[in-house]
Amino acid sequence: TGKWPEYYADSLPSTLNTGLGSPTGMVFGTDGSFPARFQQALYIADWQNGRILLVDLIPQGATYTCQYEVFLEGGPLNVCDMQFGPDGALYFITG
Repeated sequence: TGKWPEYYADSLPSTLNTGLGSPTGMVFGTDGSFPARFQQALYIADWQNGRILLVDLIPQGATYTCQYEVFLEGGPLNVCDMQFGPDGALYFITG
């Protein structure tokens, strides 16, 4: 595999760069029972760094920019996947 060169005419810029990591799962907060701000966010599991990122998507024309913050971290906390349950809580598994 390889990275699509940024100088290609049909290459779009990255929406979010969180540095080195191992993203293993994503879920939108719309099914959560969190406060409104957190229901609008995207959550990304990062296995390598033992954290869950909260990502705010900000519309910018026909695309988005993003800002992120660490929502949860620990050591070890190798998050493999996550899902909101019927009770609105965020459940995740490690491994």
